[in-house]
Amino acid sequence: MEYENFIDTMRKKVEDLSETGTKVIIMEVCKNNGVKKKGLMVKTKDCNMAPTVYLEEFYGEYKRGKTLEEIAEAVIGVYRNNDRFQEFHIEDFKDFKQMKSQLVLRAVNYEKNAEMLKNTPYVMFLDLAIVPYISFPVDESNWGSILVKNEHLELWGITGENVMKTAAENTPKLMPPQIRKMEDTIRQLLEAGGREEAKEYENLLEEIEESDNKVPMYVLTNPKNLYGATCMVYDGVIEMFAEEMGEDIYILPSSIHEVILLPVSKALSSAELKAMVQEINMTQIPIEEILSDCVYRFSIHQRGFCII
Repeated sequence: MEYENFIDTMRKKVEDLSETGTKVIIMEVCKNNGVKKKGLMVKTKDCNMAPTVYLEEFYGEYKRGKTLEEIAEAVIGVYRNNDRFQEFHIEDFKDFKQMKSQLVLRAVNYEKNAEMLKNTPYVMFLDLAIVPYISFPVDESNWGSILVKNEHLELWGITGENVMKTAAENTPKLMPPQIRKMEDTIRQLLEAGGREEAKEYENLLEEIEESDNKVPMYVLTNPKNLYGATCMVYDGVIEMFAEEMGEDIYILPSSIHEVILLPVSKALSSAELKAMVQEINMTQIPIEEILSDCVYRFSIHQRGFCII
């Protein structure tokens, strides 16, 4: 069964197995970098908001032999377990006072998200756009998010500048920055069972260490390892790290979830670093998680960033 037929079949199965009055809708959602994904939204009469469950992994299970009924039950289970999402009511969303504490910022690629940015407030940072989201917990390990659009500003009766200011104040508190040595990051990922993510870091480490000298590398992200690349725009974070190193810093945008920091004097040439970032983006990073093909530099003397 082709994927499109699988989605339609699952919509019918989930609706048939759900409580009376439940509507199951096929949703096409535009994700980061213009990536479009299809999934199912299950709406009950008691809740007019629901997360979209994407079906790529479920389709893989189907191809490996799971029955359609088993998968439909699993999809329904996702909704039943999302108690925290059910607490997120549309009436609360209409009230900015209820939402303002959940505003956060994310860094995305400006060019790859140009269409999306026509309808949302943002500020530029190098070749990136910094955009506001409403972030909320779905369960113990997953978070939901809603992009703040211009229509929401009208609903709330506030300006984009106001939203950006509030989000800029919230984000470092809700998602504080963490800088760890690359080796420590790999070890923590392996201990947590994140072998796939650890492998990406190991590949990067191997490429850089092909040079004659061992290059000290550091990972900047947040405790959740989600959209942690935004930490580089927090006031003073990169500046304090550069002062600790005593020199300029190269910043490799390895994904939307983290950036890699390298002291300039010990790194490869800027051309080699840029070629490496571009190759990793093409071969190892999902399209929706790519941040940039560029490499950045923070000048300790000029106290500023530039693209190299």
